[in-house]
Amino acid sequence: MAERLHITSKYAQPLISGRVTFVSLPGETRNQIYDLCLAREYQRVPLDPHYHNKPDPFNALAQTCSQIYTEVRSYLVKNQTAYIPIMAGMHYNYGSAELHEEYGLTPATHDTIAAALLDFSRVHFHLHLDSAAGHIYDPYALLSLLRDAIRKFLSTSRDVYVEHRLTPRRVTVHVDHLLVLWKEFQEERPMSIGRLTDVAYLLAKDRYTDWEFLSCLPTGQARSERLQPNPTPCLDCNDIPWFVSPSQASSKMPN
Repeated sequence: MAERLHITSKYAQPLISGRVTFVSLPGETRNQIYDLCLAREYQRVPLDPHYHNKPDPFNALAQTCSQIYTEVRSYLVKNQTAYIPIMAGMHYNYGSAELHEEYGLTPATHDTIAAALLDFSRVHFHLHLDSAAGHIYDPYALLSLLRDAIRKFLSTSRDVYVEHRLTPRRVTVHVDHLLVLWKEFQEERPMSIGRLTDVAYLLAKDRYTDWEFLSCLPTGQARSERLQPNPTPCLDCNDIPWFVSPSQASSKMPN
């Protein structure tokens, strides 16, 4: 099984003694530079599994030396959002299974996803509903993957909460068009609504995270609901009566 790589930070020394370098700047100034370079917004939407994003050139900052890597990584895990695709072929543990080559994913990508779930303060889970093959994709396995990824995330929620001075993590769970297409999925393969309540119960267990549930309406627009006491339904649909608040879910969980 692959093990997580830990990089030991060493204070960077100039190649020529006495020369002023980037790390000679005050820490506050370096943080402002990181903010200018790395505080960027990205469009987080499902992409073709064979599509490869061009790497952000500013990410090369992290490859300068171990000290700057540590500083850049600390900035990213606190301020950036980790996008976690929930799709076939994805695994969320270090070396737990071999990724499918057809998706162009490498072990390095595998480890990056696991690290993001464990460390990032902001995470965006996105359910990828695949209808490219000409038929509706069975979401049964995708919901199982979503639960696996959330469980991995929950394993370090308290530690991250304490590390960031009791600041809650912020997470979006985006189920795409799952609720809109629920009846069509039922025609292909009947699926218990309990699959969704299981996800709600997982969210309710975590008191160290602010959760947001995001779904797409039939118009194609996204609508979000904060998981809080007495929320309004995310969709006006009596056939999907699963949306509950953390307090409601906690009261229904078995002892």
